[in-house]
Amino acid sequence: MAYEKIMREAAGNEEAILRLFRFAGMIDSAIACASFRKSLGLWCIPDFDQAEKIVCQELYHPLIKNAVKNDIVLGKNTVITGANASGKSTFMKAAAINVLLARTIHTCTAAKFSIPIIDVMSSMAIRDDIILGESYYIREIKYMKRMLDRLKRDGTVLFVIDEIMRGTNQREGLAISEALLGFFADKQCFVIAATHDVVLLQKLRDKYRCCHFEYRLNEGRITFDYKIRQGAGGGSNAVNLLAMFEYPEEIIDHTNQILTDGG
Repeated sequence: MAYEKIMREAAGNEEAILRLFRFAGMIDSAIACASFRKSLGLWCIPDFDQAEKIVCQELYHPLIKNAVKNDIVLGKNTVITGANASGKSTFMKAAAINVLLARTIHTCTAAKFSIPIIDVMSSMAIRDDIILGESYYIREIKYMKRMLDRLKRDGTVLFVIDEIMRGTNQREGLAISEALLGFFADKQCFVIAATHDVVLLQKLRDKYRCCHFEYRLNEGRITFDYKIRQGAGGGSNAVNLLAMFEYPEEIIDHTNQILTDGG
């Protein structure tokens, strides 16, 4: 009975009811956005322009407590290097998340965030899929093919790529990485890619600007400031991290000897 009464009342008023639903949805989303802004220590309304750059002032990841803030102007093509755990992936995630926040709720976790009108796609934290029977490398090339297909559509897009083509052998992985990033370089996209491969960095030096994160080693203890810097650098801390996690000295000494011998 109640259902039939409601249906009779609704008959002929469908458009008005839809407007009420849309209005309630707008109010609900506005409250959610205001609540999110109130929860942040620092936020801004993004600026949109047509310049081929992404301007970040005090950019930080919204899910990290007491996050380190970064200032950087990213050009169209950027490669990020640096030691393990120095902040590369977190920075790239922060940039990608803030593009989404800018495009959706006009709220960014930064003092200033200026971008063109861009979409965002990522290739990060890839895992193999035992259910589908797909290896890490198959998943990786599927992610990259998705990006290639996106270039066929209108509009600019930001590609965020962490450790490109690490799922295959070094020789072919390097060649494919150079070819892919070279292909993206002059297309209608922005690229932020992280790598530990110094050879790849050298091969891309004419097409990509480099930034890096650093670490410090003091009395056997590794520390990070998580600040992004212009230019190549950052070094490597892979062997030092073994010591921090109390690997046997025999393994560490043998590793260093292999490196010294050019292995």
